[in-house]
Amino acid sequence: MADRGDAAEDGSGERSEDRDTVGRAARGEGEVTRQGLGVLLIEDQADEATALRELLEEVGGEALRIDAVASLGAAIERLAEAPPDVMLLDLTLPDASDLEGLRRLRREAPGSAIVVVTGLDDEEMALAALEEGAEDYLVKGRFGGDTLLRAVRYADSRHQVERRLREQEAILRQVQKMDAVGRLAGGVAHDFNNLLTAINGYAELLLLQLPADSPARKDAEEIRRAGDRASALTRQLLAFSRRQALEPRVVDLNAMVGGMQAMLRGISGREVVVATRLAPRPGRVRADPGQLEQVILNLVVNARDALPDGGTITLETADVDLGREAVGDDPGTRPGRYVMLAVRDDGTGMDETTLAHLFEPFFTTKEKGKGTGLGLSTVYGIVKQSEGLIAVDSQPGRGSAFRVYLPRVDAPADEPSPPA
Repeated sequence: MADRGDAAEDGSGERSEDRDTVGRAARGEGEVTRQGLGVLLIEDQADEATALRELLEEVGGEALRIDAVASLGAAIERLAEAPPDVMLLDLTLPDASDLEGLRRLRREAPGSAIVVVTGLDDEEMALAALEEGAEDYLVKGRFGGDTLLRAVRYADSRHQVERRLREQEAILRQVQKMDAVGRLAGGVAHDFNNLLTAINGYAELLLLQLPADSPARKDAEEIRRAGDRASALTRQLLAFSRRQALEPRVVDLNAMVGGMQAMLRGISGREVVVATRLAPRPGRVRADPGQLEQVILNLVVNARDALPDGGTITLETADVDLGREAVGDDPGTRPGRYVMLAVRDDGTGMDETTLAHLFEPFFTTKEKGKGTGLGLSTVYGIVKQSEGLIAVDSQPGRGSAFRVYLPRVDAPADEPSPPA
């Protein structure tokens, strides 16, 4: 995970780092503020490269950052250093001809727009270039600086819109997949729970009828224990599908984290340090306290498992105000005031493939017998049922950060119920 450091807060108490991160995580994108539009000229004729640069500099000025290379190989090397926003590509290069260079660049730099600038006045070639992914096709000698600048800006805008549409489609597919999996898991859990009611009930009746010294009593107790474990699994599936019954109350997250610290340190082991960075007076949230404790417990256990050689788990709280841009396309989540609960670790981290399946039921990267794959799916279901949002930031070898955002309420925290 990238080095996050201590984020600055604005006047509302919102951490700018978290505001940016949740938007990126919810939308599946990583936005960067650009200092001018980056343009890479790929032209092997020095005089033509100079002429194109002068045209752009004359009309674009400091709004453009222009660089030039003379071959496809040099362009690909430059892409590895810093991909430009727009590439101006000549189709006739010493190491590529016709559409070969365009295809290669489209594969190597999917995030950059491409404008073909060539001496080939060929309508069929122009159509083929556009089909291969070029945003525009300009013929040398038939445009001035204003036309070239408009083409560059149009290419960049169009490419960004197309990228955004692809991301929206990916988000929609993910939402539909999670919804379908949730309906399936909820239906299976509900029907299975009905069967378990009968199994557990008959096990209890057997235990009532069997004397303490009966050789069959041990078998009946094993049936009951297995039924209890199966019931726990169905509860986790119901949590993921958001069909569990909740008892929401107004909760102070600081008090909850403080009350769980001893238990969290106990389950984390001696090699793992559990630290806290709690806001002085964060707002309160309305949620089921027992389910929130399960969220914290599951996230800390997940962080502990990512620290095989020890490390630090940090729990944080903060008030944040999320606007439409920050909430993004996360379904069921509205802009407004939230309380953030973050669980960070400096462990092994996760790759993009793992992140794509992270909240799916029964998905796990642990060894067989080490986990059910329901911990994070349970967290997801509880957070969504509480009208919240969960965002994840992780990279292999650089740790992970799970941020849970729950709607903030102004009511005072409810008194805890006495133990049964």
